[in-house]
Amino acid sequence: MPAPALDALGPSGATIYLRFQLRRAVRNFTTIGIPSSRVGLALGFHSGRGGRNGLGAARWLGVVKREGLAARLVATELALDSVWSWGWGVWSVGETDADKPAAACVYLWARSAKLCDGPAAAGAGFNASLTQGQLIFPPGARCTLLGHQVGSGEISDLTPVTGDEDVAFTAAFARVVSSLYAPVKAKQVSAAEKAVVSSFGGYARYRAALAKAHASPGAARGVIADELRRAQIEAHMRVPNPSGEDVQAYYDSYLETEARLIQAKTAAPWLGNRRRGFALASNSPPQLFSIPEGRKWLKIRTMTGIYQVRAVDPAVPLGALPLGLVRPALVSALKALDREERYDNWLLARQKGLVEQATCRDDQLPTPGVVPLTDYLPFLSAG
Repeated sequence: MPAPALDALGPSGATIYLRFQLRRAVRNFTTIGIPSSRVGLALGFHSGRGGRNGLGAARWLGVVKREGLAARLVATELALDSVWSWGWGVWSVGETDADKPAAACVYLWARSAKLCDGPAAAGAGFNASLTQGQLIFPPGARCTLLGHQVGSGEISDLTPVTGDEDVAFTAAFARVVSSLYAPVKAKQVSAAEKAVVSSFGGYARYRAALAKAHASPGAARGVIADELRRAQIEAHMRVPNPSGEDVQAYYDSYLETEARLIQAKTAAPWLGNRRRGFALASNSPPQLFSIPEGRKWLKIRTMTGIYQVRAVDPAVPLGALPLGLVRPALVSALKALDREERYDNWLLARQKGLVEQATCRDDQLPTPGVVPLTDYLPFLSAG
């Protein structure tokens, strides 16, 4: 590719493109059975078309540096036999180029700083960074995004749950993206985990449920953190009231769902951010349907907080209650569903906007997507 075209891609874009093309060239051979140890790379640094092609000296030397670094990384990554360069000679008037000695020094320096002092040969205006656009990762990172890591360990933890490493990669990337907008503290995750464990009646049953779903405790804590971030972001999403037809359709579809009149000391999301109303089993803490009826206030622990509540009446099927009486609960449930859909669309859009800013091992970027991990682990849903 001509140097001016590589220069136009910018430092990071050119480096990624070069690594991609070099890997592809090697795989043309390895895919037909030739071992990588019998393959070498040859880079051309001639002056005319397909080479420097009139690019200014400082910018050309930057391209030379990036080509050398890309070749070094791919040769190491794929265990290649050798890397060659050509184009330095002057065999005709058209190949005369006063900057070739400096370019050759920069190339050698990019391969190994012991071979030549590239920055000194390049002179003022040369960017001597050997890390710009390069694949340099903290230990355990599969990707980095705006200073945050997509951890290889997280992907490994999620792969048994999803049954597919690429899906787990997408989920781990989505997690990092959401964390940019709604950071969650470890103590919040611990408190939410205690709520889940209490709903099982102890750690033994909780861990048994995780084992059945092929999830480690660490993977579960990651999903809990995802749910807490989702709840934070959804809380700021304004949604319109559903239509009368939608309310009627929801009522007709969930006639057998349990409903119970509940009073809380503080406004609760499953009561439509009110302190009194009908809770629906479809989107409320399950403890609400097992507590005894009475005047006594009871404390229930949920993933999003602790509430003091009391049951005003016994639980009954939704269809046993007049539509007008339970309409606020149905409106609240429908608005919650609307927020969930908006959150999924929001998260997908943010991933698509940020994925090109990620740097990943082997330049393998994740596929943006929404992976509903609570479909695999429904007992970790925040509601």
